[in-house]
Amino acid sequence: MYRLVDAGMSGRLTLASAYALGCSTVVLAHAEGDGPEWYGAVDPLDLVFLGAALPERFRDAADFGNARTAWFRKLRETPHWGGVECLVTEAVKLSKGHDLPIDAPTALVLLNARLEHTKPNQRTLAAELRPAALLSDGRFRSGPPEDLVLPVPSAEAVESAKLFRARPDARVGCRDSCVERLRDGLRLLEHVGYSAPNGAFKLLIALYAALVASNDEPVEQLPARALAWAHGLDEASSLIPVVDTIMIAAVRDLDIESTISRLFTFPSFLRSASREDQRWHSDSGTDFVILALEFGHSAVRSRDREVMSLGPITSISLKSLEREFEAERGRPMEPGDRVFSADDVRELNAEMEKMFELARIHPAWSNAYLRDNAPLPRLDGSFRAKKDRQDFLESVEKYIIAHPGEAPPDHDSELAKLRGISAMMTVRMAIKDDRFAPQLIGLLDGSAVEEFDEVEVVAEFLAGYAEHLVTVVNEKPDIEEKALEWARLHGGASLAERLRTCIGSDPEDGWLIEPAVLLAIAVADSSR
Repeated sequence: MYRLVDAGMSGRLTLASAYALGCSTVVLAHAEGDGPEWYGAVDPLDLVFLGAALPERFRDAADFGNARTAWFRKLRETPHWGGVECLVTEAVKLSKGHDLPIDAPTALVLLNARLEHTKPNQRTLAAELRPAALLSDGRFRSGPPEDLVLPVPSAEAVESAKLFRARPDARVGCRDSCVERLRDGLRLLEHVGYSAPNGAFKLLIALYAALVASNDEPVEQLPARALAWAHGLDEASSLIPVVDTIMIAAVRDLDIESTISRLFTFPSFLRSASREDQRWHSDSGTDFVILALEFGHSAVRSRDREVMSLGPITSISLKSLEREFEAERGRPMEPGDRVFSADDVRELNAEMEKMFELARIHPAWSNAYLRDNAPLPRLDGSFRAKKDRQDFLESVEKYIIAHPGEAPPDHDSELAKLRGISAMMTVRMAIKDDRFAPQLIGLLDGSAVEEFDEVEVVAEFLAGYAEHLVTVVNEKPDIEEKALEWARLHGGASLAERLRTCIGSDPEDGWLIEPAVLLAIAVADSSR
């Protein structure tokens, strides 16, 4: 750490020496009882930026967070981005190896030793790439120009704004569009009894509340956080004209309806906000986990949470559950809502128990999951955490000791059965949800299928039943008709044509047939 600090102070500023400078700054501030409160929540990326920006001081956590995020966005286009990825990877490996959160003080100090001889210490940050130069005219601080010319709304935009205000139930955009999320935000403010000023700025608060705010944010902090979020948006964001118009309209004391009519002139107002635009960056400790997942790490643990990346099928399955929730409750799911009620959980466990019996899962595995609440291994055989693995193995061992007459489980064999159950549940969801089905077909038709990927699990399952499926579709005209109809409905003419060409194939060659085609037959066969 000291060598890196010396290098940074003597002019050789690399990502690694910037990290060491940032780390020493926070350590010294802690020892002296000094420094801003947000120092207590820094992560490795924060320390890199803090060290690179020295001697700059930041007004508050929002100013720091927005500046940090803006700087790393600009580094993406430089050769230093590989060093950023390496630094993140080293931090995640250290976290797992020492069983520490990535932002634990001990982990932050230990990371210095790992960086000295790695990629983050190989390139010097040129003066023009340091924060002082790259961020000199950053929008995150200045906000929209005061002389911004606001759009003149068309007659149609004026009518849309009137409809938006007069008819809360009249949808004027798609369900996830910014205009409908704005409506959700206004309802939310009313629901919590927030008495925001009735001017244009209320729209920014409502949009922030609907797109970004967590369920536990103090209501009184919404105005400041909404402003920080709007200032921190990526300069390339299509949402910037929307938030800039709102902010300038608020400065000029325009009323809500007049402001909304101007928002209807922007195409982005009628589209969904990007995932990036719905993230909160305006604080310390907000960016590391996002980048770690982007770089392919499956799980990241910080002091206040553990985040896992979801496989592609899990992601679209959760969307299916959200749609089911909205259909049952008559409203979209909100933070804090439970996907499953207590009764749902009991029903799911009962169904899972039946599936375990049908798949002949070893009783030791069933007992671990259904009785001892121990997590089963993931589909690739790994566990989310060391403790999960320990809990599972202890439960299995306890069962074996209590049942000396039973053979112990072959874990590889049981894992294969578990993969089959997962694939069966996916096929069932394709039968039940008409929006899930085409997404699954798209995943199966994709080329980026990796070993132990969820998509590979389904493809593997379908290939295992290929001979049976080809036999069924060849011998039963009703199955052929159903499969073709389902293929046309969910996969279009292309999938139907591919299915038609495989009808009459030798069942022994079924494993050569594309997974999406086998899925169509499996759905038809399962829905008899």
